[in-house]
Amino acid sequence: GIELGRSSSAHLVEPHQIKGAVLHPLIVNAGIHLEGVKIYSKQRQEDNHALEADIESVKFKGINLARAIIRHDIHIGTVTISNSIIKVRIPFSEDALPPVVSPLNIGIGRILFDKVNLEMKNDSTSQYLSVKDGVLKVYDFSLGRKDTLFPEKIELFDLEARELISVPEDNMYTYIVKEMNYSPSSNALVIDSLRIQPNYTDYDFTSRYNYQMTRIEAIFSHVRINDFNCNGNLKSLGLMSSYIEIGGMDLKLFRDKRIDFRHLDKPSLLDMLYGYPGKIRIDSIGLLNGDLTFTLHAEEANEAGSISVNKINAKILNVTNDTIYKTE
Repeated sequence: GIELGRSSSAHLVEPHQIKGAVLHPLIVNAGIHLEGVKIYSKQRQEDNHALEADIESVKFKGINLARAIIRHDIHIGTVTISNSIIKVRIPFSEDALPPVVSPLNIGIGRILFDKVNLEMKNDSTSQYLSVKDGVLKVYDFSLGRKDTLFPEKIELFDLEARELISVPEDNMYTYIVKEMNYSPSSNALVIDSLRIQPNYTDYDFTSRYNYQMTRIEAIFSHVRINDFNCNGNLKSLGLMSSYIEIGGMDLKLFRDKRIDFRHLDKPSLLDMLYGYPGKIRIDSIGLLNGDLTFTLHAEEANEAGSISVNKINAKILNVTNDTIYKTE
């Protein structure tokens, strides 16, 4: 369903004059401006929608109406979607969010999602995802007749977000990304800070497992991933980069040895790397300054002990799961 606010309006931009010839607005630069747009999914219970979107305004500029009328193709210069609040409940039924199939050929020069706030919640688990003050610019978007709208259709885009928060189903950790920026022009993903935050204290965390488990708490600051194709890496579930720089690291590990140890044949780091389904190729990873603290509560000890390593400067070269290196 779609609702438009009272202030919604649609208008055509005034005619333009080029070299003495007046061109009709239907052909040159028609525009539509909508305000107070609400979008919600079809749901049996009216107050319990799987998808709700509240959009302050949507602006269409440069609509080629002649092409739409004659050739039944939609071509738009720019679409600007401002101040969106989107809430998604998961899991949702298949009929709540059916696939969107394009009835026409659609081409848009640029789509700007200005200040998007997204919130996704799972009704049955603690799974949660939120994006605050996100900005997404999509360039040269095209959708053919009878094509299904999938994220893979987006080839070239800029992405910014003030904050991204993710909580997995088990609610053991919260992952927080601050000030994320990606642009294909710079070909780099820049993150001010990445935090891995356990949702329970040391002993409370480890006591929730039947066997020994290491509690990880970490902050990585001033992270830059060079030569990073965001779209390609997302599609292939891989990670390819010429250089990853980590300005700072504060890593804290805790393990309680008094809990039963589960003896398993664990794969080596290289086997885990080669077994990853996506392609990984990182020429080098540089850590400029890092602190590491490992705390251990031994089986017969009354309290835990710890060891720290400070001001770590390190470089790792040639991280890859290309099978050509398996025999070397």
